[in-house]
Amino acid sequence: MLHATTLTLSRHRWNELGYTPSSARGHLRQFEAMVESFAPAHGPDLATGFPGPDERAIASCSRHRILSALPLWDGCFLCHR
Repeated sequence: MLHATTLTLSRHRWNELGYTPSSARGHLRQFEAMVESFAPAHGPDLATGFPGPDERAIASCSRHRILSALPLWDGCFLCHR
C-alpha cells in the first residue's frame, strides 16, 4: 500500500487522468499516515486477507491495471460492465 501511495505522490501515470487533481496530494498524505499507523488484528481468518506478491496476477486486470475483488467477482468490474 505504501509503495503504491509513494508512486501516486510522485505523480506516476497522472498524465492518463486528463486533469490535475487539486487536493489529491493532501488526501494521499493523509491516507499514507493512516496506513503507516494501521495495527492489524491477529487471528486465523486474517491470514488470507490481501493477495501476496505471488498472487498479484490473479487479483488484477492487466487491461485496466486495477485490483479486482477476487474471488468475490468473476473478474474486472470494468471489463464486465
